[in-house]
Amino acid sequence: MDNLGHLGGLITGIIMGFVIAENDERRDRNQSCLEFFQRTNFKNKCGLIVLTVYIVLFLLIFYLVVDV
Repeated sequence: MDNLGHLGGLITGIIMGFVIAENDERRDRNQSCLEFFQRTNFKNKCGLIVLTVYIVLFLLIFYLVVDV
């Protein structure tokens, strides 16, 4: 396990912490994910967007750059 793997886990953990922090509100109100995204605060929207971009970039880099 190299240090970049640990750094990626740290970044993902921090972003997921912001995203999951208010996920209990969605469950209490029986909202769909789209309704939650529309009604949530700016911090969670940024966290969800950054997490999605991070995962897509990770998958692209892993499958296009690294020889599997």
